[in-house]
Amino acid sequence: MTQEAGEGLTVKQNWFWPDVRMMAGIGLAFKIAFWVAIICSALTALVAVIGIFNVPLAQQTHINAWSFLDVAVWLLIAFGLWKKTPTGAWAALALHLVETLWRINNGITVKTAQWAWTALFTLAFVNAIRASMSLNRMAKEAQAAPTPEQAGGSGPGATR
Repeated sequence: MTQEAGEGLTVKQNWFWPDVRMMAGIGLAFKIAFWVAIICSALTALVAVIGIFNVPLAQQTHINAWSFLDVAVWLLIAFGLWKKTPTGAWAALALHLVETLWRINNGITVKTAQWAWTALFTLAFVNAIRASMSLNRMAKEAQAAPTPEQAGGSGPGATR
């Protein structure tokens, strides 16, 4: 994926570890984390619906109609990621890790493919945290930057 970095410079963004020093990388990290949160919500809803109608599966996975509360939380987190909030990024990572530990603790079989997905989803949420921290740093730097009047410069905005 190629993103514009400004003034004709084109930088290829890496979905695995986006360059969060630029807005294009920040946007990519949040976009990936948003879609991962939507996938978590959709999978939880699917398993909850199946669990309602298939009692043995519900007993095995400990998922029932209360899991729709989890779906709502994932959707709120996805909204926070869409808005690029640090709270959304941290909540996504925390909920994902808690659910992973819950699955392990309840004896739900975790296969190699599930570990791979867990690692990729965790990486997506870590990248969103990196992006939120970088966005916060950029905002602080923009506030701290002196205006031409404060700097005493003779630029277009300076007065004499």
